Amino acid sequence: MLALNMVQLNYHELFKPLIWYQAGPILFLIAAKFISSFFEYSEYGLRLIPFLSGILSLILFRKLALVVLQKPIAAISAISMFAFSFYAIYFSVEFKQYSSDVLFTIILLLIAFNTHKNNVSKRSTVIFGIIGVIAIFSSHTSIFILAGAGSALLIDNFLRKKKYINSESIKLFMLSFVWIIVFGINYIFTVRGTNHDVFYSYWAAGFAPIFPTTFADLVWYPKSAVNIVTDPLGFLNIRGFTFAAVVFLAGLSGLASFALKKSYFILLMLCLPLFFLLVASSLELYPIKGRLIFFTVPLFYLLIAEGGYQIYNNLNKIHIVVGAAFIVMLLCSPVYSGIKLLVKPHLRQETKPLVEYLKNEIRGGEKVYVYYGSVPAFEYYTRNFKLPYIQGKYARNKLDLCVAEIHENVGNGSLWILFSNIPDNDLELITQQLGKFGKIEKIKKTIGASLYKF
Repeated sequence: MLALNMVQLNYHELFKPLIWYQAGPILFLIAAKFISSFFEYSEYGLRLIPFLSGILSLILFRKLALVVLQKPIAAISAISMFAFSFYAIYFSVEFKQYSSDVLFTIILLLIAFNTHKNNVSKRSTVIFGIIGVIAIFSSHTSIFILAGAGSALLIDNFLRKKKYINSESIKLFMLSFVWIIVFGINYIFTVRGTNHDVFYSYWAAGFAPIFPTTFADLVWYPKSAVNIVTDPLGFLNIRGFTFAAVVFLAGLSGLASFALKKSYFILLMLCLPLFFLLVASSLELYPIKGRLIFFTVPLFYLLIAEGGYQIYNNLNKIHIVVGAAFIVMLLCSPVYSGIKLLVKPHLRQETKPLVEYLKNEIRGGEKVYVYYGSVPAFEYYTRNFKLPYIQGKYARNKLDLCVAEIHENVGNGSLWILFSNIPDNDLELITQQLGKFGKIEKIKKTIGASLYKF
């Protein structure tokens, strides 16, 4: 859906609400359109920025892991989680902003640690300020990292100097003020017009209840925590076995380890962005769910790797094999999932082969009905040739409307029907009705997409 915006909108229109309820950081959109235009908006051209972001993220995360964790085994564990992460690999080849979101998370964390190391020097503060401004326009989620970084630096400054107002804190307050102003400008000119109703209805389950009053509210927190372990952290179940308990144990151990070592700045840097994310979710400003919180994976991996190393050290006192077994248990899921994804790529909705097939098979006088969820992909893959079609109306939770539209067109000559981006249950219910309207002459299916001819 985002790809269609690159094809159909000009640069000025990218500053307005995007079509098909899409949204993206303005610098990401401009850069993607500029680069992909040299490749005629091909899939490879569109995926170039996510791909390069994924490669650069891995390189920089190695540096970040060594800075934060210091111990080779802990750093290698964190790097392995990231390198083999199912979603890190997947979003590196998907035309979405999530790969670049992670890149900016890592860049901002590195700069924050450098600013702390240089005692908030004038030079480091200016660099942090400039990169922070660029990040705000390039990644919507960078505001959580910046809020966490600014707060961590301020709290650390107070703990060290025991004074609220000093030269360092003044620079940090000025830095935060600049970021707030820039964020406001970015929100007013590029975010505010987005269709919030669709956004809220789609992501409603991701908003944290502030004051739990029902059982569903109470279980939201543990349920969401378990879901985060799978998506976006990528600790996927292997043959029904879940790794949530191992991950939670390592994460809590990581928190305790940084606290016991009095590495308060590291602890604040890794936890405060998550705190601000929870606050935003409670205020129904940003959901905690799936790909929208993919930017947090570097924070979690560092905590989990630190905790995993401490558990490994303690288990080694029993026997080195026991300690090694725990590290293997911690890493086996992301490594297995990542290798599996590389061997057998994850395919969701393969609409392109059906459009190519339709292009070759359709004859004069035949009509094409495109289910509303398939329209963006259909228009993208037919951008270089004309293929008239009947656009299905928005029919989420309104299957009767979809069936009625198809019924209306079946009796007027041959009709091709294209389905993709539709829940399996909905497709099954609709296809059950199709047999009542006439003879199905052809059926062609790919992963996540179907084509029928009446």
